[in-house]
Amino acid sequence: SLYKREALKEIESYSKENRDEMIALVTLAKRVAIAAYGRKQIAKFSGDKWWDFMEQHSKVKIGKELRAELSDLLYSTPKQDDTSQYRVVKDLVTLWIRTHKVTDHA
Repeated sequence: SLYKREALKEIESYSKENRDEMIALVTLAKRVAIAAYGRKQIAKFSGDKWWDFMEQHSKVKIGKELRAELSDLLYSTPKQDDTSQYRVVKDLVTLWIRTHKVTDHA
């Protein structure tokens, strides 16, 4: 579908591998969810509920450590620009875009 193609194209445009891009990738995942499932359904999800939703509706798996790192990324002031998980986040968001399933009972 169009929103998936546009989202995947946006991911391809990311090349700086910095903290801002990591945040942009996570934000993109949420924008894709809003396009797929509607703002009303997605707006209520944050933190673990959001990661659980992603796992339940796609092939994405987000372990405890990665969840903690993503929370730090989104909600903490960075001690340094830690981008060691950049590739993991990029791959995770790409997989989410490619594999999320929209059903009537989403």
